[in-house]
Amino acid sequence: MHNAFAIDKDKIYLGNSKGSIYITDGNECNKITTSLTKLNNFYGYYDEVIDDYNFLFADTKNLYKMNLDESYHQENFIENEPIVGIWTNKGFPLFITGLGVFVNNNHSWKRVKNLPEYSFSKIEGNGLNNIVAVDWNGVIMHFNGLNWDINSRYERTGLLMRAISFNQGILGICGRKGNNAFVLIGTQMN
Repeated sequence: MHNAFAIDKDKIYLGNSKGSIYITDGNECNKITTSLTKLNNFYGYYDEVIDDYNFLFADTKNLYKMNLDESYHQENFIENEPIVGIWTNKGFPLFITGLGVFVNNNHSWKRVKNLPEYSFSKIEGNGLNNIVAVDWNGVIMHFNGLNWDINSRYERTGLLMRAISFNQGILGICGRKGNNAFVLIGTQMN
């Protein structure tokens, strides 16, 4: 499993790279039937408009949206662009990473301009003025609501950044270097 989203301790969604999505209550684990053969990422969020949770998930080239009733449908995305990371602020706007960073503000996708065309592995935020994207080559990028700042301190150091977490003013980024895991911990950017 390489993706997880918990609604509460009795409803946890898990995903693996082979396209399987599971739901567990901590005791039993049940597979949600999908036609996917690959799962790059998924992201769950509470949608205030429908007063329920939604999940966005992606295989290599397609973006899907699933409700808690486990029905899902394909969302429109830019043709032939790889999808690796997903993040949204309660459903809107929606950010996607792959070969660049893309944003959907008005039901249309646009590549964020003036950013290097790196292969971004993950994007995460805790609000529209605090979003972080990382790439496979060690670059960390931060969006403050107006501008993207690029931190290339770890670029080409062999750090393959894969996960981002925000918690009470702390930013954590983890991944691997060779056969070893690493964690970068610092003050959250604002």
